[in-house]
Amino acid sequence: MLRNLLLFLSRQKKAEHWLMAFPGATKVASQFVAGDTLAKAIRVVRSLNQQNLLATLDHLGENVTSI
Repeated sequence: MLRNLLLFLSRQKKAEHWLMAFPGATKVASQFVAGDTLAKAIRVVRSLNQQNLLATLDHLGENVTSI
């Protein structure tokens, strides 16, 4: 039941905008998510590589609805 609620909320752009409006929300999210686009994520990984840190990218797909 909680899973269904969270999946529903993940598809709601208004909920995303509301949550990200909280002070510090973007900073907290950026600790776990490199970017919301591939280009942003690649920039973050390249920055980490320049600091001699290795990183991987995962394309999350918990809510896939088609092949």
